Amino acid sequence: MRARSTGTLLAAALLAAAVGAQSDPWRIREVNGAEIVAGLTLSEKSYAIVLCEEVDEDAAGPAEVEPMLKSYDQRSVERCRELIGKEDYERAGRILRNLLRSDPANHDARMLQGLLLHRQGKHEEALAALRESLIGNRRRAEAWKILEEVAAALGRRVVRPRLDARGWTKPKDKDGDIVVAYANADEDGDFGWLMYAAARAAYRHEGMFERDFPKGKGYRFTLRELLFALSSAVTWAEPRLAKKEPVAEDLARLVREKQAGRLIPFAFFALYTRPLPARPERDFDTLKPLLERYFDEHIVVPAGS
Repeated sequence: MRARSTGTLLAAALLAAAVGAQSDPWRIREVNGAEIVAGLTLSEKSYAIVLCEEVDEDAAGPAEVEPMLKSYDQRSVERCRELIGKEDYERAGRILRNLLRSDPANHDARMLQGLLLHRQGKHEEALAALRESLIGNRRRAEAWKILEEVAAALGRRVVRPRLDARGWTKPKDKDGDIVVAYANADEDGDFGWLMYAAARAAYRHEGMFERDFPKGKGYRFTLRELLFALSSAVTWAEPRLAKKEPVAEDLARLVREKQAGRLIPFAFFALYTRPLPARPERDFDTLKPLLERYFDEHIVVPAGS
C-alpha cells in the first residue's frame, strides 16, 4: 500500500498517544491501530503492508543476547566462572565486586554473583542478584538456568514469561518501501498483530522516537515503542473478546495480562529483548519496582502453585 499525501489520521492518532504518554509514560492506553494503519497509507513515506505465512526472525528478536563487554571485562567474567568452579569463592567475589563497581550494567557479572551466592548457600541473596541480572538482560539462558537452581533450593519454581510477537517492521525493501508485516494463523483473529506492526513502524518512522528521545544518536528499539505497539494490539483485541468475536490466543493472552494489571511487566520479560544500559530509558526508575514485584510474585513462585 502506498500513498503520498498528508496522513491526518496518523497525526491525530500519534498526537493522542503522545498526550497520554506525557501524563504517565508506563501505562497501557487506548491506541487506535486502525487509524495508524490507514494513516500509514497516507504518509509521505512509502509503506508496504504484507501478510506472511511464517513469522520473520526479527519479530520475536533473538533468543539469546550476548553481553557487549570490553575485552578485559569479558576475560574477568570468564575468570570468575573458573574460580567459582574451583570453589575459590573469595577471589571470585572480589573480582565480581570490582566489575560491578566499574559497570553496574555488567549483567553477566551480576548473574555470576548470583551463582556464587547460591554455591555459598546464600539463596535469598542469590535470588536478589539474579532478579537484578534478569531485569538487565532477559535473553540470557544461563541466568534462567541458575535461577531455576536457586528457586529449587528455596522450595520454589520458575515460570518464565513467554510470548512470540507475530508482527514486525523492517527498513526499506528493494522497492523502497518500509515493510509492515504480520504472520497469519487465524484469518479473523490476527489483525491485532497488524496493528502492532503498524504502531512500531509509526513510532520508528513518523517522529515518535525523535519526540521521546530528542538527544538520541540514531534509532534504537525501546520499551516505549514496545508498549505503544502492544497498546495498539490490545485496543483492537479487547472489545472483540468482550463481544466473543474471534481473537487469536496470543492476543487474548495480552488482553488477560492487561486486565490483570500485569501487561507491562509481562511484556518486559517476555518481549523486550534489549539489555538495559547503565543509563536506561527516562523514568525507568519509576517502573523498576513494578518489575521487581512481578518477578517475585509471578516468575519465582511456590513449588506447589
